[in-house]
Amino acid sequence: MASFYGFSGVLARRDATQTIPTSTITKLFYDFERYDTDGSHALAASVPDRRDRFVVPSRMGAAFYLVEARVRFAPINATAIWRLGYEINAEGTQWLAETWTTAGQTVQPTMAFTKTVYLEGAEFITVGVWQSTGGPVNTSSTEAISGAEVVFRRL
Repeated sequence: MASFYGFSGVLARRDATQTIPTSTITKLFYDFERYDTDGSHALAASVPDRRDRFVVPSRMGAAFYLVEARVRFAPINATAIWRLGYEINAEGTQWLAETWTTAGQTVQPTMAFTKTVYLEGAEFITVGVWQSTGGPVNTSSTEAISGAEVVFRRL
């Protein structure tokens, strides 16, 4: 689909749970698109290892992009650190959100960030998480909102 009145972007989310291992940077994969005006996100089952990427189409050229990401984990009762961040071209994660939980109460850790980045044609961005519970934890899938969501749009 072509850009609509100059708008260019993607809204993708993950409706199924995704297991996040402890102490491991894990890229979030998105299985549903509300819209994708320029084909920046590969949703097809034929490229499952690319469903974490939001790519600037080569024809679009260099520009500033707005990235808004959110993740919510399943309820847990644990002492842990939780992080949410992004990576450009797989060159190292930049953590933009962090929270802590303490054992003794059940909570649903939720984090979000908004970031403007400069990207050139064919460059890509991924969103990743990290947690230190000592065991695997799932993203939420029982909420009215999805467990993970990202907006990627050209400014």
